[in-house]
Amino acid sequence: MMGAKAGERAQSMGWLQVWRGLGVAGAASLVACTPADLSRLQGSDRCLRCQLAGANLTGQTLTGKLLSQSNLAGADLSGANLAGSDLRGANLSGANLSGAILTEVNLSGANLSGANLNGANLKQANLFQANLDRANLAGATLRQTILFGADLSGAQLETADLVGANYTASTRFPAGFDPVTELMEKLN
Repeated sequence: MMGAKAGERAQSMGWLQVWRGLGVAGAASLVACTPADLSRLQGSDRCLRCQLAGANLTGQTLTGKLLSQSNLAGADLSGANLAGSDLRGANLSGANLSGAILTEVNLSGANLSGANLNGANLKQANLFQANLDRANLAGATLRQTILFGADLSGAQLETADLVGANYTASTRFPAGFDPVTELMEKLN
């Protein structure tokens, strides 16, 4: 639990402190997101360039939200519904999106490096030039996604459903990965 003085200090700084767990020696790891941006996210459909790093948005319904250029690094969006949202250029590095609904989401230019997308539904999502290096896409549905110029090098694609996903010669895959055997469609 956060002590009263630490809570007052966090409040006086204008930051909402989000506990992320205890480390090896019992030291707490803190990640900050602004209360104003958290309120903006909950109260409107637009939250451009919002600072939501480390926010706990587990299971939230965030359909059709405009979150372009927002910082959601390390955020917990597991089980969240973001269908139809605009996350162009967003930073989702290290975010937990396991089981999230990301159908028809615009993630072009987004940073999803190291993100957990295990079991996520990305059907018809736009991942144009997205960074998915080291992302866990095991069991994810990526049917009919746009992967033009996306970086999937180092991504875990075991058991991912990539049928009909579109890629180009500039799309980078993990070593040994064959998009043809996954029934993906190469476009010029």
